[in-house]
Parts: sequence; structure tokens; C-alpha cells
Amino acid sequence: MLDAAQSEVQNNFAQIGKILGKIDTNVVDVTLAPTFVHIPLASTLVGSIPGMSLASQNCAPSDAGAFTGEVSPSQLKEFGVQWVIIGHSERRTLFAEPTELLKQKVNAALKAGLGVILCIGEAQVEEGRPASESVVMQQVRDIFLAASDAPAFDPSRIVIAYEPVWAIGTGLTATPDYVLTMHTEIRRVLAELPGPAAGAAGAAAARIIYGGSVTKANSFDLAKMSEVNGFLLGRASTQAEEFAAIINLASQAKAEGK
Repeated sequence: MLDAAQSEVQNNFAQIGKILGKIDTNVVDVTLAPTFVHIPLASTLVGSIPGMSLASQNCAPSDAGAFTGEVSPSQLKEFGVQWVIIGHSERRTLFAEPTELLKQKVNAALKAGLGVILCIGEAQVEEGRPASESVVMQQVRDIFLAASDAPAFDPSRIVIAYEPVWAIGTGLTATPDYVLTMHTEIRRVLAELPGPAAGAAGAAAARIIYGGSVTKANSFDLAKMSEVNGFLLGRASTQAEEFAAIINLASQAKAEGK
């Protein structure tokens, strides 16, 4: 968030560090994605907690060239970043990032050795089920087909984050049945794609996480579903106690499901 002061972020990280130190990271993976300016601070925290990783909220579409104001994947890697979020709904809508640019970012990140958290999702006007499925599945095909041509492509290094735009920051949450349908359909599309991600085995191994007003009140029921492999948290991640509660609940749900 742009309005967070350095002292506020530092205090939040300290609280998160205390809480996460008690969480079994053998059951869940925890990744922090701060703003660019707070990555060095977060890197210190992440380095002190086993099983925790660091992500960036964005990256440049290339490792070299004149891209004033951008940060390249290799520069991020130098600061201990292991993952990068690409295609977040706010980047797509507020900054009008087209599919072609997202493809370039995915390939640049993979080439630099970073993992990609690829965001996909439908807007409110597309919420009717056949329409939403069509939009979301086309997003999957567009990015994965382009990424699979990259020399550094590794499907295990791409996490798909399904985030229905109409549920982000609105207090609305897709019902568990709705989420299950979308995640199952995403996996079906992955199984049909050519290349390294193709086939039932590749699709089954893919990690598909959910983002859209996830709270401690709904996280356990969502995490219990086998098709939901985790969460992309926004507002909840800025509140240490809520963040930790969701991680604990997700951990419990996954442990019970084993």
C-alpha cells in the first residue's frame, strides 16, 4: 500500500515475524510481497524465518534497456526476491497492462530465475458463469502458451492466482462452489495445453491460489478444498494478526485434508 509509512511497515513486519516463527512452514509456504522500497527491509525478515520467501509486486518486461522507473527481474533477484506477481487486476485496469506486455514480463522473470505468481480473473460485468469462465480461461491460455516457448519455462515456477475482480477489496467473496468451479476449470484448461504443462500430471501439480476478500472468517472453508492451493492476500496481509490467523487456519485445513 502506498500510504504506509516506513515505521508502520517495520512494525508490521516485526509482528509478522514473531507470529510466523511459530507456524509450521512444512505445511504451508508463506511469501511476502512488499512494495519496491520496502523489499530490503522485508528481505531481512524473510531471511530469518525458514520456509519463507520474498516476492515483488511487479517487474520490468526486460532485464536490459531504457525502461525509466522500472525494476528488472535480475535487480530484484539481487535483493533476495524469489517470486514476482504479474498481471494483478490493478496493473491490468489502472495501468492498462495488455496481455502482450504480461507475456514479456513472465518470460523475463522466468529467464532471470524468478518464480511467477500469475493473476487472472474476471471483472464484475463478466460475472455470469459462462462469460467469466471464457474470459479467465483465455487469460490462462494466452500467458501459458507464450511462457511455454521460453527457454527457462518451468511450470512448477508459475503459481496461478485466480482473483475475481469484483471481489477484491469490496467485502464480497465468491462462494466456495464458485471458486471450486473456476479452479477446476483452470486445471482442465492447463491439462489441454501443449508443451511442458500439458497432461493430467502437469495440471494436477499446478498450484492455483485464490484472492478476493479472503478473511479469517472464510479462509478455513476455502482452504479445505483440494482445488485451492493457497491465497493471494491483499488488505489482510497489512494486518499482522489477521494475516497470521489466515495462515494458521489454512495450515490447519491442509493438515486435516492430508
